[in-house]
Amino acid sequence: MSEYADVLREQFAAVKLRTKWWGITRAVDDYSKKKMAEAVDADEDEVSASKKLVNTKFPQYKACTAIRSQAKSWFKENTLPFPEDGVRLHKRTNIQDAVNTVAGFTARLDQAVAALQDSYWDLRQERKAKQRGMFREEAYPLTLVDQFAIWIEFPSLDPPEYLKDGNERIWNQERARCAARLDEAVAMAEQALTNEFQEVLTHLVERLGYDEMGEAKKFRDGSVDNLREFFGKFRNLSIGSNESLDELVNAAQAILGNTKPDMLRDAPNVRDVVRQGMAAISGRLDELMVNRPSRAISFDD
Repeated sequence: MSEYADVLREQFAAVKLRTKWWGITRAVDDYSKKKMAEAVDADEDEVSASKKLVNTKFPQYKACTAIRSQAKSWFKENTLPFPEDGVRLHKRTNIQDAVNTVAGFTARLDQAVAALQDSYWDLRQERKAKQRGMFREEAYPLTLVDQFAIWIEFPSLDPPEYLKDGNERIWNQERARCAARLDEAVAMAEQALTNEFQEVLTHLVERLGYDEMGEAKKFRDGSVDNLREFFGKFRNLSIGSNESLDELVNAAQAILGNTKPDMLRDAPNVRDVVRQGMAAISGRLDELMVNRPSRAISFDD
């Protein structure tokens, strides 16, 4: 395991954002399926059909899904990737903040579900009017209160302890596999941060450019704010495993300095200096991504 994998293990914890969600899609019953097949003159076995238990544009349902989307966005934005489905890495020093944030999403979701429950009758009546003969009241749970949830889990990055007392060979294999995953996670973290840096840089450079008439393009404050937010994220999540990337981020931060969006709009010379500097860094980032050495990941027998 590399020294940076050790740093990753010491500074980060494995986290998993879990959700429980009402499954709103159901297969249509055999009678309805048969009628559909007859309508298109097809063999019943060749027809596949499903129905939705709720109109996904129903305001109270959309409020629930919006909270889930926000939770997933927050989770991705504040963690690093890990080579296991659903698992990401969160800074250990900020774990309590993560727990509090998820608790906030849970509280908001509970309120949204309560509002959805209050409209449950209207929701079913709307579906009954739309689906007519396909509607089945028994497909709906008695209550929606226990159908939605968001929570956070902390899986282990190490093999289970009980393997130590079993087969030493299996224990060593699992230790090697866990170490290799951490090495891979280091490479994934570098790649994710590099890609995000390139994305915000490219957008800013494009917005600071000029149109076909030579007029300065209009841009929103967010074009600058997004880059500043990335600087903060990079300081929080980077483990210093790529010196070249560190240098480029520091260079971009120095070029932008305390420059405000209005200064970029009102002072062409400032605008050009920032645009040219960021474009140069973007070009070096491209080279860094092309020439990035691969990491050999192996699992010992």
